[in-house]
Amino acid sequence: MSGRAKNLVASIAAIFKSFIGVKKEDDVLKMGIKTSSAGIKWSLYYLIDWGIFAFYGFAVVMMKDYGFSFISIFLALWFLEVAIASAFLVFY
Repeated sequence: MSGRAKNLVASIAAIFKSFIGVKKEDDVLKMGIKTSSAGIKWSLYYLIDWGIFAFYGFAVVMMKDYGFSFISIFLALWFLEVAIASAFLVFY
């Protein structure tokens, strides 16, 4: 492996370590716990994000079925998006 490739791999590893919160003095078990914790958090975030997306689709279909106008649907989903994004900022 060339010096340039080694530097690239080392840089990527450093980014992942800082993202996960691994320090030099951490042992293998502690690094594993931090890595799995980050993986679980991001998996839950991904699933919740898709759940919210599905809910938006459901809300649009139901609001169209009940005869709401386009602007009403737009404003309702916009306010809902702001509320959910605010909740993510507060709780995450």
